[in-house]
Amino acid sequence: MKKIFFVFIFVLACTCTIFCTKTAMAENLENSNTKKVEKDYEALKYDEKSAFISLTTLSASTYFNILSLDKQIEYQNELTALRKEILDLTKINYDYGLASSTDVTVADKSYTEALSDIETLKNSRAKLLNQLSVLIGESSENSSELQRGTIDSIEILKDLPQSIPSEIIEKRPDILKAEAQLQAAALDVKIARKNLLPSINLTGFLGFNAYAFSPLFNWESFIMSLGGGLTQPIFSGGKLLARLRGKKYKYEQMFNTYQKTILTSMQEINDSLADLKTNTTKNQNDIKRVECETKYYNDMYYKYEKGAVSYLDTLKYKENLLSLQKEEIKSKADAIIASLSLYKSVGGQL
Repeated sequence: MKKIFFVFIFVLACTCTIFCTKTAMAENLENSNTKKVEKDYEALKYDEKSAFISLTTLSASTYFNILSLDKQIEYQNELTALRKEILDLTKINYDYGLASSTDVTVADKSYTEALSDIETLKNSRAKLLNQLSVLIGESSENSSELQRGTIDSIEILKDLPQSIPSEIIEKRPDILKAEAQLQAAALDVKIARKNLLPSINLTGFLGFNAYAFSPLFNWESFIMSLGGGLTQPIFSGGKLLARLRGKKYKYEQMFNTYQKTILTSMQEINDSLADLKTNTTKNQNDIKRVECETKYYNDMYYKYEKGAVSYLDTLKYKENLLSLQKEEIKSKADAIIASLSLYKSVGGQL
């Protein structure tokens, strides 16, 4: 009787212990699953934020390129009219023996190129207007009628950052997304490891035949059944082990992706900052060139009024000025767009 009593107490203790253990494991597994879902949702939110920044930057870049093309077309129309006047005057000089046929050919070539440049600029603007219409949710049929300002009213950045701390990448949405995905992958490994552990479903009558009460106190029957209860989950473990290895491999992939995202982020910030500095410096130089050319043209025009320079020569100086003004507008737009690229590269934190 004592032996039977101790066996009964042992079984009961095992039942309580394993039941508590299983309950705790189930709770931990549920918590891990919940955290994993939370991390997946967090990654989706950062992905949405990254898409918003990209869409905003693209829309703004498209808009500023349109403003730049508006001004370039304005200068190009003026330049085309100027070259047409130069061609007409050159033909008149040729008729009076004051210009060669080569001069006429060169003037005609310049005028034809100007006409071609107008069409190229207009075509580029039409495409960008269609693109902007799609980005802002408007019909592209009326894209040419979109209301817009002028690039003359926009100023480029004055106080450029000379350097940007690398810590700023920590708040980039793609970095935060990669971190969330890495944490989710780590939780996947944790869940797979927990599923691999044996789960013992032991009750007070686990080792016995419920339909035959006679073997109830058969110790050998209990030991054999208990052993089977321990090993049975393990032998379904080939699939579980493969799943664990797969989760570990995915985690390693996510870790490599995370490292690559960090390196790519640093490169994008460096490239954007370098482009901004270069384009801003170029625009400043172009402004100085336009100022010098404007002064030079004014001097030539003054000489023309005094009869020291021909009108045809004055038109050619005006042609040079218009070409430089077109170039300055383009470099200004490039500097503005470079600032947008920097804004995007730092995750919208400037």
